[in-house]
Amino acid sequence: LAALPKVDKGQAARLKQDLCSTTSAERVVDFSSVGAQSGYIAQRLHNRSLYLASMFLLPEVAHLRLHLFAHGTIRILNVGGGPGFEAVGLQLLADFFGEH
Repeated sequence: LAALPKVDKGQAARLKQDLCSTTSAERVVDFSSVGAQSGYIAQRLHNRSLYLASMFLLPEVAHLRLHLFAHGTIRILNVGGGPGFEAVGLQLLADFFGEH
């Protein structure tokens, strides 16, 4: 997080408001403010990076976790876009299990 551009709290609040409003009205959200982007990432990094990683901790999918770590490199596709929360979560999961 320290490497991100400085958070612009006002722009981040507007971005959050715009994202919330897209659930009721179809419109494109403007992500052009780097300060808003930093705020978005800082506010959501912890929770969003845990979503996919937590799934791989379930006993029902232990076989998928083994398959995931059987490869030296994996490619991640995030259909929804975003700043790569899934990649962060999977790296943390790999670090937790001592996989590199």
